[in-house]
Amino acid sequence: MIFQSDYRFIPIFTSQLFIIVIFLILALKILKRNVNRANVTLSLYYFFTSSGLIFNILFFILPLIDPWNIFLATIFYDFTYYLPFLSLIFLLAFTLNLLMLESEFTKIKYLVLVFTHAIITFMFLFFPEGITIIKVNNEWRPLYSWLFLITMYIYFSGVIVIPTIIYSLRLYKRFEAKNLKKRLRYFILGVIGSFIVLYGVGLYNTWHDPIFRLVWGILNILILIPSGLLIYYGIGQNL
Repeated sequence: MIFQSDYRFIPIFTSQLFIIVIFLILALKILKRNVNRANVTLSLYYFFTSSGLIFNILFFILPLIDPWNIFLATIFYDFTYYLPFLSLIFLLAFTLNLLMLESEFTKIKYLVLVFTHAIITFMFLFFPEGITIIKVNNEWRPLYSWLFLITMYIYFSGVIVIPTIIYSLRLYKRFEAKNLKKRLRYFILGVIGSFIVLYGVGLYNTWHDPIFRLVWGILNILILIPSGLLIYYGIGQNL
């Protein structure tokens, strides 16, 4: 999902594995501290993101094992797309958990929010000519149509990105202690970084400009890892 480029061995087998390990460790540390709704919600963000990267590695190495298996390549990439994009709903749900009382953001509302997004994100896989798996230099690559990209941007911006930022700012205004405000600033920066990755990945898989793809491959590492750590050390480790 993130590193489909001609310069892929180092990103795939070092950077992505590094991200997977970090995110899984953070998820386990959160759950080890306490298994409540907020902790489970935030840990699911890390778990689904890292799971998507695992499928991305499988998508990458498939041509080395079975170079013409388009069916399996499609399945691997569907999970590569679906799991990380699904994970973003847990940032919104986590923010709502912090902002509202359980009597306001009930378990039913929580489940409706998550499952509605899960279904809509899944439906994007059936977008007409939305995601095409193509072969370039004996490698499988995803290609998004521009219409798919724009539709995806509109949906995620309106349903996840903007609401999460708005609710995070409301939460920030409620805090009075300087140390809490400082931690929440880290959290908000991490959330924004995660959303930048969302937009960047979409454009990366749509606009196959070699210079942009190379630059984004580097930027993505510099954004995703710090974002995950900022979310955790901002709020996650203090739950």
